[in-house]
Amino acid sequence: MNEPVDSHQSINQSIIIAKGDSGASANYWRDEDKAVLQNIHPNTTVKVTLPNAQPIISTLEGTIPLSSKLSSKARQATVLPHLQSSSLISLG
Repeated sequence: MNEPVDSHQSINQSIIIAKGDSGASANYWRDEDKAVLQNIHPNTTVKVTLPNAQPIISTLEGTIPLSSKLSSKARQATVLPHLQSSSLISLG
């Protein structure tokens, strides 16, 4: 007798919850969430100032695995190693 298969158990998936942020100038990803990104490569050119006035520098960038109907820019994410609360999706 065939048992039903729970697709959540049979597929190894990572789920990342990113917050929509209308104040973010780009998609910013936490270091611990980078495993879901594709085409990851070094990028140390982005500098972001946190609300506490501390600057942080990017380490990597990659592509968020979202619909290909979105532009490549809309799917691009910059990894910021000291981003704490959550990864951010720019809504601006």
